[in-house]
Amino acid sequence: MSWLTNGPRNESVEVILLEDAQPAAGAMSTVGVACEGFSTELKWMAEDRATQPVRRQLYNENSMASTSTAMTTKIASHDLTASLSSIDSRFKDASNPQNPAVGPFGVIDFRAPSYEPPTAAVSEQISAEKQMPTFGEGSLESPSTEGILSNPNDFLDWADLLALDYDDDLSFLAVTSPELPSLPAQRDLLHEDDIQPRRGAHATPSPPGLIDLESPATQELLRYFRYQVIPRFSAIPIGHKSPWKILNAAAAVQTLAEATYLGDNQIKHANLANLYAILAISAHTRACDPANSEYPSEYWQQLSDQACTQAKSHLQRSLKSETQGIGKCKYKDQLMMIIAMAAFAFLTAQQSEARCYMVDAERLLRIRGLAKRNISRKARMLHHVYTWLRIVGESTYVLHDYQSSEANIEKLFAKHSKSTRELHRNFSASRSGLNARLDDFLRLDEVQGDSDTDLDGQKDRETGLVDIHLEDLREDAESMYLQIYGVPETWLTLVSQTTRLANVLDTIALSGKPRNSHLMESLDRRIERLENMVCSLASTSPHRSTSAEADEIDTEGSNSSQKAIECMIRALKAALVIFFYRRIRNVNPWILQVHVDEVIQALHDFDEALETQDISGPGTIWPAFMAGCEAVTEARRTKLTQWMEKGYSICGYATFKVAKETMMDVWKKRDTVKANRKTISTSAGSHGGVSILGKECTWMSISREKGLWIMLV
Repeated sequence: MSWLTNGPRNESVEVILLEDAQPAAGAMSTVGVACEGFSTELKWMAEDRATQPVRRQLYNENSMASTSTAMTTKIASHDLTASLSSIDSRFKDASNPQNPAVGPFGVIDFRAPSYEPPTAAVSEQISAEKQMPTFGEGSLESPSTEGILSNPNDFLDWADLLALDYDDDLSFLAVTSPELPSLPAQRDLLHEDDIQPRRGAHATPSPPGLIDLESPATQELLRYFRYQVIPRFSAIPIGHKSPWKILNAAAAVQTLAEATYLGDNQIKHANLANLYAILAISAHTRACDPANSEYPSEYWQQLSDQACTQAKSHLQRSLKSETQGIGKCKYKDQLMMIIAMAAFAFLTAQQSEARCYMVDAERLLRIRGLAKRNISRKARMLHHVYTWLRIVGESTYVLHDYQSSEANIEKLFAKHSKSTRELHRNFSASRSGLNARLDDFLRLDEVQGDSDTDLDGQKDRETGLVDIHLEDLREDAESMYLQIYGVPETWLTLVSQTTRLANVLDTIALSGKPRNSHLMESLDRRIERLENMVCSLASTSPHRSTSAEADEIDTEGSNSSQKAIECMIRALKAALVIFFYRRIRNVNPWILQVHVDEVIQALHDFDEALETQDISGPGTIWPAFMAGCEAVTEARRTKLTQWMEKGYSICGYATFKVAKETMMDVWKKRDTVKANRKTISTSAGSHGGVSILGKECTWMSISREKGLWIMLV
């Protein structure tokens, strides 16, 4: 050990060295392990005396005495808290541009300075950073691939992400990607000119068009997201343990702190993408908030657009450079990022983008998530959020290329000679890891739980983890849908099963080929069993949470909250019956009016419960849409229209507007058919030949005519 004076190397310097330059570690000697010690290395200061550091006091005696005097004279008549409150109020006063001070106390203004054009040198640096290759199909240098989602059909190239050699066996990539319909052209999701350089020690002011993380508006948007936005896009807005609050919002706050006050320039792109996505959602909601009077709606919408652009930029960078290798980020952070962007796309009715995000989330989940040996609770919560978004989203997606799935129809119900255990093993293996295949909801695989004798059993833990689309009808003992959404897993499972079966029936009907008797018998058995389960669920009394479940849901012991849950579940159950009989049986709408009335009454009771609890809502639009499309009387239509208009006035999400317009298109078409007194003919027992009123005047037919995906999540 040595102590050095401040003298330069060419002067006489006294150096005191310990006798042993390699001290032994006492703890290591105790256990009999030799310690190699440390090498003797002396580093001298620079010879230039002018650059030598001089130790001095930060404050001398005079300055400390002056500070004490200021404290006693200027705040002697007030307590410390009152003085600080005065500073805070004066600082917020826009009419007082000077930073206030009381004695030694003052305010450091962290608000971003007015923008000044960067110097030529800085501009060259920014331009160099902007020359980042885009990610998409083909060469990364290709100018045609402007972004990961600039073309809805350009899904993630996982071979690039995982640094795989195309000469190797890439059998896991030979999966059928869910197809996308021909949709109206979307604006480019990523413009190279909008890429923001990493914030570092010498960061330049943010140029126009980029949201400033250090502005007060950013912090305000995060608070607004947590307390106002989360309840508005929750299916049942009464749970206080939402994954959006526990995971996305908490991560966004941490990222903001690291990017601003902590000055961390090593933040992962996945975390930044999540932060900007949260800001985009919050700003968009704020723009639509009727109570917003501080700034015009255009201001918040501009912030939303800017945040969305940056979120897409960071998402692209994360999927390109943080999926594997040294710079790999946490799987949870990447999934969180994609889910946040998908939620924004759903709320703003950007259907092609939402479709891409969902498919890419599935790929990430199957390759990085389900392949894990141990899945954390937080990761499972994200899996549940993904499952809800995907299944509820798929329930209204009828824009498939049904012709491409005809070849798989004959293989759906081939007789299996395998044992139940073998079926289970194959089911799990085909849904995770590099050999996993994507799910297009156009097939019905035989899995364990298909037998009527298995329905009373439960999934084992492994099956529950990999069954992300709820293909197995059995319940999962570790399911968290009730805790997260207040909705039992059985309801979501039956929505998934109904959607799959309906897609298969549509494929058969559109194929025009002779029907295989064995196939139709198998389908009929499935239809009958599913019908019994749907009606059985609808006939059960509303689920009342046990004490343990109530603690998980965290309704704060409120009877109004519990009543709101029960009312929404009633609405969802009745709407599920409508959904089944429209998509599977395709019945005359008059048969469904009793269930329409059930939905109307349940939604009315739900709104009353929310008002009692002083929660804005509006809750999920799914039951209102399913019931509204089947309403045949003016009174029923008016009530459901008013409910949708009320929901839109609360949150301003485009999904409410699109759903209402589609619902009214169905009514117009049905009323026209009825007015023209067209003949209604029904083929009994036929799944393809149905009445004009049932087949041509449904939300499915309107969706196909307009190339429209009604997103009701």
